[in-house]
Amino acid sequence: MISEGQPDQVAFTEKRRLTVLAEVIESEGMIRFREPATVEREITSPFQQRLIFAGEYVTVVEEGAVQHQLHRDDDPGLAALSRFVKALYGKEDSEAIEAFFNVKIDGAVEEWSLSLRPKERSARRRFTRVELYGSQGWVERSALYEANGDVTMTHFERP
Repeated sequence: MISEGQPDQVAFTEKRRLTVLAEVIESEGMIRFREPATVEREITSPFQQRLIFAGEYVTVVEEGAVQHQLHRDDDPGLAALSRFVKALYGKEDSEAIEAFFNVKIDGAVEEWSLSLRPKERSARRRFTRVELYGSQGWVERSALYEANGDVTMTHFERP
């Protein structure tokens, strides 16, 4: 969708504001794209964790060992998040995205924003919206707003 022509991997930095903590949690890592439909999000600092979105499953790997493997339909919030991740990295088409999200696009090619709000109430219990900001075909940053008030801001580095 958005990321056509983007590289096979991209570095990111992230700031997460949790309602239960006074300080912001900062992390960094890499996102890797593997055909036909796998997106791997790896946090490398300050701890190690990988989320692997492959087909219908999400696998959580911490410190080199698989901790969980979940089918995305077992959790509507996870299903919506999985579709968001695959949309962000070009692995879902616009019809699939619009089936799960209310989509709002603002701006022009030079500078744009995209807001995704889950349609399903059960998914909205996990997060209320995702916002993407970019220019041309590049996603520069994203914001994930969780239902509990936590916010995750991610900045994607250009290669």
